[in-house]
Amino acid sequence: MINYPKTLAEDLKAISSIDSEIYIYAPNANDIYGENTRTETFDLGSLELVMEGDKRKSHFQGVATIVKFFLETFKPTKAYFGQKDYQQLQIISHLTEKLSLNTKIIGCPVVREVDGLAMSSRNKNSNPSGKKNCPIDF
Repeated sequence: MINYPKTLAEDLKAISSIDSEIYIYAPNANDIYGENTRTETFDLGSLELVMEGDKRKSHFQGVATIVKFFLETFKPTKAYFGQKDYQQLQIISHLTEKLSLNTKIIGCPVVREVDGLAMSSRNKNSNPSGKKNCPIDF
């Protein structure tokens, strides 16, 4: 997460251009977990063992821990997640069903750059020649 881009100021500006009455909660990890930062363990079936999960051991357990915390804390009726991270979307859907959380998980379509690459704040860390080789035609 050290290299993950922090775009809060840009995100707030974009959100305020849509609606000035949207309230933002942007806590840091210490605000949420205090000194007790610990990943829970969930039965995610084979969903966490394939694709990205094969290369990123325990990553999806961390995702599940954070999403569970937010869904239990704020109790939204709906939560929207991008289909760009398809495996993550499936894991979150599985988690909410397994834990009987009363939140409907809604997948949002992939938004693409002009060159076809999926929009992502992580792409800001990619070099131009690497980005050129990534787009897929749909």
